[in-house]
Amino acid sequence: MSHDMNDTSGICVSTRPANRAFTLIELLVVIAIIAILAAMLLPALARAKEEGWRASCIDNLHQCSLGVIMYADDNKQVFPSPGPANYPTWWTGKGSGYVNSQGLPCGGEWMAGSLGAQFPNTPAPMILPYVKNPMVFVCPKRRRGITYTTTNGNYDPSVTGFLSYGFNEISCFAAAVASGGTYAGMDVPTPQFKATQAYKPTDLVCMTEVSGANDPTLCDGSGSNGITGDAAWLDGEWAAYSGYNSGTYAEDDHRLQTAWGKHNNRVNVLYVDGHIQTQYVSQLTWGEFWNVYGSPSASGRGGAGGTVTPWPTLPTPQTWNGSIDYDTGMDSIVWCPLGQME
Repeated sequence: MSHDMNDTSGICVSTRPANRAFTLIELLVVIAIIAILAAMLLPALARAKEEGWRASCIDNLHQCSLGVIMYADDNKQVFPSPGPANYPTWWTGKGSGYVNSQGLPCGGEWMAGSLGAQFPNTPAPMILPYVKNPMVFVCPKRRRGITYTTTNGNYDPSVTGFLSYGFNEISCFAAAVASGGTYAGMDVPTPQFKATQAYKPTDLVCMTEVSGANDPTLCDGSGSNGITGDAAWLDGEWAAYSGYNSGTYAEDDHRLQTAWGKHNNRVNVLYVDGHIQTQYVSQLTWGEFWNVYGSPSASGRGGAGGTVTPWPTLPTPQTWNGSIDYDTGMDSIVWCPLGQME
């Protein structure tokens, strides 16, 4: 039987193109859908990332809290007090300069003194044997303490001399003195502090987040930007030259009130009793730093009467129950260009 090769009656021929391309309209629709989905997802991802940073920061402060507690347990319940062992002081100036173990210029928030004869300049190195890792003092968002301008590379606070956290040295690790409406200084030698001295351990600030430059030349009042390299000392000077007392945004506001790297405009705060809160700086009061609460009378602190230690007079116009902020707008203000900090 013969077969006609030209007979196509039994063959199905498709009229559709072999490779149909998307039209321009279809491509634009797909791109628009992707853009809408991205716009919906990216804020959620950003919030999740921020929450991760905040949680890690809280964990750092928790480790610091344990370090302070264990240090106190080994030292008759006395909190770590920096400075030379025979003459503790809340802060030591840099003199010829703060240097790290490599002999390089660094910040002053770790050690002070000359190479080979150094001593702690904040409580941080004193609790390091208990927390083990110096990176505990670095906020994962702010990252202050990892780098310094002396040399390139990533390090840790024991090398850079900078921290992401500050210490209440007004009425916790040290003691400030204020009178007559002006800053009068700090008690030296630093008096001992125990948790039992806190009238309200749940309200007395122990540590919180701080920020500042990572340039050793901006420490201890040097350089065109004053002391923007000093941040870890929430002390009498900071109390006198920041917040509402400044009358405007002042040089010391960078430490806390206008700190960079807040978590949704809030900071993590460690209290003496060990609990940690995330709150707006404008919600913090001077009483929570000075260990003064309520409406204290001339006879003592705490607003509860009884025989207690008299307190100093706050610099005008600060009040015990007043916010440490100049105004609530400071919660969202960044103190300086990001290029100056970590």
